[in-house]
Amino acid sequence: PDVRAMRRYARSPVLVGFGVSSPRQAGEIAVFSDGVIIGSSLVRNIALYSKRRLSSQTRLLIRRYVSAVKGASRTRS
Repeated sequence: PDVRAMRRYARSPVLVGFGVSSPRQAGEIAVFSDGVIIGSSLVRNIALYSKRRLSSQTRLLIRRYVSAVKGASRTRS
């Protein structure tokens, strides 16, 4: 579906999130959508880097990832 066309008719924000796995992709999607959903990618990274509890390294990874996605989303035109 054409997200730009959907935005013209939608009364709510149009969010895109299927298959977004990097801050670069989030930035590209933010150009034509109202928001980016990164849930499964974040969960996958947490599972990859943590065992029983979130280590300080995992928390740092999450902060950096979320910060990078926010930064990419802010640069949309």
